[in-house]
Amino acid sequence: MTKERRVFMTPPRTVTKADINTFANTFLTPLLRGRGREAHATMILPIIDGLYEAVRWHGLDAEMKRVRKNLVGDRPATTEVSLGWTNWKLYKPLKAGDTVTMEIKIVDARASKNRSGMAIIKLRKVAYDQNGEKIVDVDHTIGIF
Repeated sequence: MTKERRVFMTPPRTVTKADINTFANTFLTPLLRGRGREAHATMILPIIDGLYEAVRWHGLDAEMKRVRKNLVGDRPATTEVSLGWTNWKLYKPLKAGDTVTMEIKIVDARASKNRSGMAIIKLRKVAYDQNGEKIVDVDHTIGIF
């Protein structure tokens, strides 16, 4: 299936200095050796995931369950796992005081060839700042058993 489905918008979230400090203390370690782009991707991931969790209960979760049911039948869903993040495009840094919203689309879904009862759903996540400028877009693949 490649048919794009409806777009889900998250509620806005304002990034605080505490958010930036927490991510910096956690992820801006000498191990990254000055790789700022990777550090930025790592820093924005928890914010994107937090926005994703907020929108799941406003229709996205029901849509993913409906898609899964169409692919693998009426088996009850027991768990959801992240299968990876790909196609990162970082447009600008995220700063304290930015208000972030994100649109999420289901862009692909299929039944797993290897795991009976598992649907693989690819989401396209695009985050915007308060001016409507893109911060990041990324594909996130999820497996639902």
